Amino acid sequence: MLLIIFRIKDESIPLAIDDFGTGYSNLRYVKDMTFDLVKIDQSFIRNIINSKYDYLVVKQFTELAHSLNLTVCYEGVENEEVFRCVLDLKPDYIQGYYFSKPVPAAEFEEKCLNQQVEF
Repeated sequence: MLLIIFRIKDESIPLAIDDFGTGYSNLRYVKDMTFDLVKIDQSFIRNIINSKYDYLVVKQFTELAHSLNLTVCYEGVENEEVFRCVLDLKPDYIQGYYFSKPVPAAEFEEKCLNQQVEF
């Protein structure tokens, strides 16, 4: 497995850790592997407004990831209130139903590509 990951990295293909903070996707893997992007699991984002713990975990991990030159994506942003809250934490990317439910590739291309989104 590690050999495959390092071959991918040798080809300059970016790697991401999905659902970070759950299951096998934990801090040890950030240390042991050379990943480019960490996607913070929606379980931390979903309750970020009501949970000081979740807010602080996401904030601190984002700062740590940025200090390690990792890109950070927040999963599961599903309403404007959560969106406004996480903007203050300065993620590199945000995904969730607030923007769109999953759509076929052709529909995504038609709606989203070549559009500039401003916040």
